[in-house]
Amino acid sequence: MKSFTESGVLFPDDWENEPEEPAVPPPAPEPKPERKVRDTAARPAPKLASEDEDLDYGTPCFKRADLVDLLCEEHGFDVAESRAFVAEFFDMIFDHLVQGHMVKLSGLGRFSVRYKAPRPARNPWTGETVMLEERTVVCYQSSDTLNTRVTAKLREKKKG
Repeated sequence: MKSFTESGVLFPDDWENEPEEPAVPPPAPEPKPERKVRDTAARPAPKLASEDEDLDYGTPCFKRADLVDLLCEEHGFDVAESRAFVAEFFDMIFDHLVQGHMVKLSGLGRFSVRYKAPRPARNPWTGETVMLEERTVVCYQSSDTLNTRVTAKLREKKKG
């Protein structure tokens, strides 16, 4: 039978006769393992690409020099004219981006300049939180036409 005590706690009638359990502290929580910092010395330094090398390890890459050569072969320009044309074309794109304009190349895509606000970031190697400064970045978005054409050609190539 239980009785109600003055303190408002319910106790069994024979609570005074029960042996006391030894006070054992609860087990201490296991410490969390320390976050490991990657050892950068264990990996070789990244290889720097030269003008003629491709770091995609076997993936063909169409470069500026290839565009110059293609203009020479396909349209009969000499090398100096081709280089000047490609340089002028790239400079026009650069100039418009610097002015804050969007550059749309129909069938290829669009280039734009985007403002990025300052934000906190975490260094994945050390776990240290750092503040990234505000900056502007050049963005590229491919056109639907380009995506469709490339996807269709890759499907054909995969089937055949």
